[in-house]
Amino acid sequence: MLENSYVLLGFSSFNAPHINQNQAIEQAKKVHAETVIVYSKYTHTLSGVTPVSSPTSETTHHSGLLTTDGSIGSTPFSGSTMFTGTSTTHGTQTTYVPYNIQRYDYFSTYWIKIKTRLGIYAIDLTQEIRDKIESNKGVCVGAVVKGSPAFTADVLKGDIIKKFNDVEIIDGKHFSDLFGAYNESIVRLEILREAKIIIKDIILSDSSKG
Repeated sequence: MLENSYVLLGFSSFNAPHINQNQAIEQAKKVHAETVIVYSKYTHTLSGVTPVSSPTSETTHHSGLLTTDGSIGSTPFSGSTMFTGTSTTHGTQTTYVPYNIQRYDYFSTYWIKIKTRLGIYAIDLTQEIRDKIESNKGVCVGAVVKGSPAFTADVLKGDIIKKFNDVEIIDGKHFSDLFGAYNESIVRLEILREAKIIIKDIILSDSSKG
């Protein structure tokens, strides 16, 4: 991505079930990124059961013969009648539904394309490189943008930039500050490559600062 003139806007990492690519695209739009790259790796499966309650009802039918005996004054009487009826009892029923959810570790990076005057991404020297060159000063070329002035001048990834216009470079911030304040069209870089010092006079692009 760096070699194709993209710079990293930011990144996010999280663990979640499978996500739709449209979710990543929507997040990229929110941070004004032109490109989003999503890495994913299966981690584990969550298994269990979920209780689901549903209403129930039970209807009971009733029937029978009702008999009555009695008297009114001195007159006796008796009678009988058939009856029917229903009654409803309400309740709940719980069913246990099993589930399996696969989860993944996600790592998303958000990128935007820019124009560059030089085309070098400089990074601080690692301790291993410092030990090798026997110096704490300078920056390492982490990437060279294809088609940029640095690319045309054959600056290579892994080169150690020791000086910027004869100014000894301390670290990545120092290099960035020097170049950010530079308004000329040609820059001279002193490069250390495999124990050899190389001088590069590079004509900068005037399309944009960067």
